[in-house]
Amino acid sequence: MFKSVGVGFLSRIISVLSNIIIIPIILKHLTPEQFSLWMLFVSFYSLVIIFDFGFSATISRYVSYVLSGATLQQLQNGFYENVWLGNGGGIDYKALNELSRINKIIFYYLVLIASVFLLCIYLYYCNFVGINISKDDRIAWGLFSISILIQLASIRYNGFLHGSGNVAKIYRNTICSNFVFLLFFIFFIYLQWSLVGICIARLLSSLMVFILNAISSSKLTCVYPRLRCNEVKGHDNKRLFKRIRDKSFHLGIGGLGNFICNRMTIMVMTATVAIQNIAGVSFIINLSITILSISLILINNAMPELVRFRVEGAYDKLFNSFKRICFISIVFFISSYVVMVISTPYIIKITHSKVILPSNSIVLLCFCIFFIELIQSLSISFISTSNNTDFAKYQIITGLSFLLICFVFSYFKWTSLVNILLVQLIVQCIYNGWKWPFVIFCEYNKVRHLIRKKNDVAAK
Repeated sequence: MFKSVGVGFLSRIISVLSNIIIIPIILKHLTPEQFSLWMLFVSFYSLVIIFDFGFSATISRYVSYVLSGATLQQLQNGFYENVWLGNGGGIDYKALNELSRINKIIFYYLVLIASVFLLCIYLYYCNFVGINISKDDRIAWGLFSISILIQLASIRYNGFLHGSGNVAKIYRNTICSNFVFLLFFIFFIYLQWSLVGICIARLLSSLMVFILNAISSSKLTCVYPRLRCNEVKGHDNKRLFKRIRDKSFHLGIGGLGNFICNRMTIMVMTATVAIQNIAGVSFIINLSITILSISLILINNAMPELVRFRVEGAYDKLFNSFKRICFISIVFFISSYVVMVISTPYIIKITHSKVILPSNSIVLLCFCIFFIELIQSLSISFISTSNNTDFAKYQIITGLSFLLICFVFSYFKWTSLVNILLVQLIVQCIYNGWKWPFVIFCEYNKVRHLIRKKNDVAAK
């Protein structure tokens, strides 16, 4: 796990360094309007998580179950917490084969749905919001949308790579993709292609990660066994598909709510605030998202191991590992945010950019928002190891509440940067900010009580 964590940190560090390299260049070569449009594109890139709709994470978890000893029949019948799933007969390759087939079908449909959705977003911003963009910027919008679809297609392979413990391959492929983006970014900026060139670089980067993920998956002989399709009955296929669909739907609904509340901020600002006034805030928000994603690397890498601990009933290892992960992630997030706050004014000054950074109060609001998201993400990742997705409905309620309040504020002309961020913070704190850490705390106390009771009985 630590090897993959190291590669993961290296991947994110390279991503951050590439941003450090490209941001001064972008600030210098793009107008504030173009920069705001690029920040909007970057926020669209987060839509990949939504279009995945929880299927990749669910497939990954089910692969981990199978590699821990679960059989195809147990996958079809469902899982119950605190029950050992091992069959004692090694890996059930029929189950892995069936997961592979279902995964392939699902992502074909997801790419199709994402294509329609991205077209609707484009029409909305151009026809209803009324953003004035040039012909070149429209071309850039189309290129970036295609790169999102390719990125989504590449995620099809992540479920098996992650669930089988090959997370390092995902990160290595991402590193290569980042280098491709950086190389072509510099090339197209040199040709003075501005926003169109940047989007072409992103498109080529997405193609690279798709190809590399496909190659990595084809090499997993234990994950892609050569089995005849008729060895698994059609009725059983439907049962397993329904299980995966239901669990993924819950995760997808939760992810959509989380995206609305924490990733749509820039989109809401673009629709309600003058686009030239949000460049600085969108800059801070996207840096915050980067810091958050790095902080969650440890828990993402540890998920297969945490699933195995829970399946085996090794609760001491489960909770000790989770506590260590939380401590490291929180310390890293806080320290990285401090570095960001100190360094960003110098970046703006050195580049002579016209982008104005937000006030300290807005930066503090952003810190609180993403710190709460960090705690929430750590908590629901741990809870999902038991195949429990009850948190999803509360996430979508929170996200829709955020949109509804912003709509009301927009109607009464109350929208401002501070008000939008305050609404985002408040709706998170009402429930999701404290509920899921509390659920883990209650489970921890329950497990400690059961272990203590078991030890007392054994002593007698």
